[in-house]
Amino acid sequence: MIATIVTVNDLPASITGNVNVCSGASTTLSNTTTGGTWNSASVLVSVGPTTGVITGVSVGTAIVSYTLGTGCASIATINVKSIPAAITGTLNVCFGATTTLSDITSGTWSSSNVTTATIGSSTGIVTGVYADTVSIIFTGINGCSTSALVTVNPLPSMISGASNVCAGSSITLTNSGSGTWSSNNTAIATVGAASGIVTGVTAGTATITYTLPTGCSTSTVITVKALPSAITGTASTCVAGSTTLVETGGGTWSSSDYTVAYTNISSGVVTGISAGTATVTYMATNGCVATTVFTVNPNPSAITGSSNVCQGATITLSNASVGIWSSENSTIATINS
Repeated sequence: MIATIVTVNDLPASITGNVNVCSGASTTLSNTTTGGTWNSASVLVSVGPTTGVITGVSVGTAIVSYTLGTGCASIATINVKSIPAAITGTLNVCFGATTTLSDITSGTWSSSNVTTATIGSSTGIVTGVYADTVSIIFTGINGCSTSALVTVNPLPSMISGASNVCAGSSITLTNSGSGTWSSNNTAIATVGAASGIVTGVTAGTATITYTLPTGCSTSTVITVKALPSAITGTASTCVAGSTTLVETGGGTWSSSDYTVAYTNISSGVVTGISAGTATVTYMATNGCVATTVFTVNPNPSAITGSSNVCQGATITLSNASVGIWSSENSTIATINS
């Protein structure tokens, strides 16, 4: 009889760890038996020979073994799962505004930092909370995820300047940023894109917007006030003479030079003080004005010559000024013009 000795070697302990891995991600397998090496029987996964770190390469299943020097091995079946499709949508949002992200895979959304941006778990609607960057994560129903970096941009500072302007006049709005200006209704008010100079066109309201290169903006409403109607009446008088200018409404009158023309503040009566011109202004109750140039003409010099004449006789009167003579009562005395 011939005999031989056969040695039965122990198997390594069972492989432990997560046997599910996402494509492109890694997981670590373990074995309590020491001295073995790790090996993958498929190109679907790679494995560190000494570490047991499994990396998913392509979707599918693969056998990973832990083999001792005796040749005895334990095996595990690794499931490589697909990651969701790439996230699409605008990856920046203004503070306080929203943007919508999409993924064709079924799953849920989350934010890595809700103090920077929040996102609807089922809607993909991102709301900017604080100016910074944040990772938005989409997790598929198989547990694998993809992410995109979203930037939350700050808003411009508040617009400063007046909130109203008269039609035909201008005001200047300012902002400390490096953006551009626009009007939502240029029939009411225009604005210089670079200057911020707002010009009233006609009565109404227009929204003036200041926009940064990031697309973030701030706005203010400008009221354009109506001008008074044109001043009517005779815009001239003689020194010491008076005339009444007319304007509808309950505004006030003023003169640019009271040494030339004195204007009653409420009645529009203008009195000539000295020869010259002055600008008479009517300010309506809304603060808008109408103006007219008022002329005060000099009086002729004194008339010289006799102050009496016999009936049927004549005398000659003189004046250094150039003008026309007339009699207030031609039945008493006539005069050559």
